Amino acid sequence: MKKNSFLGALGIVLCVAVIALLNEWDGRLPGASKEAKQTPLIIAEGVYAHTFTDSGALEYIIHANKLVEDDYRNTTALTQPRLELYEGELAWVIESNQALFTDARKELTLTGTIVAQQHNAQGIRFETEQLTYFAHDERMSTNTPVRIQQGANITTAGGMEANSKSGVLDLHKPVESRYVSE
Repeated sequence: MKKNSFLGALGIVLCVAVIALLNEWDGRLPGASKEAKQTPLIIAEGVYAHTFTDSGALEYIIHANKLVEDDYRNTTALTQPRLELYEGELAWVIESNQALFTDARKELTLTGTIVAQQHNAQGIRFETEQLTYFAHDERMSTNTPVRIQQGANITTAGGMEANSKSGVLDLHKPVESRYVSE
């Protein structure tokens, strides 16, 4: 009888000690160590997240095979991301092989095969291999070849700058357009 009471009390003490230890540790490695610089804060697979505006409207949905958040570098990397942007309803779907978000610069860089499809009457689709979105300025930029398609009309360019605030799209040369009259 005394042996069981002792083991039960020992078990309770060990549980309390483990809980206290876990409460003191916040999950991060010491900031200046070599390990902290090399160890991600979060690794998540099968990511599916919603973001909402201040008024509660759906802003975007992100799907990704893998997310790696690097707290030391203040970056988040996504593998096979799919971003659905909403403006009341689905406006754009953007897919790429990789994405890297740098929080300090509010900059999202997509790489690999990038396809962006507009979901409205215009139905614009563009493809490129690298695209950087500057959230603070609401603009996109690439110096890699771009293919833009709207219906049967196709434009190719050596790169582009697009400003969401002004609505200006600047294509880098060489630019070639093919329009199909109906």
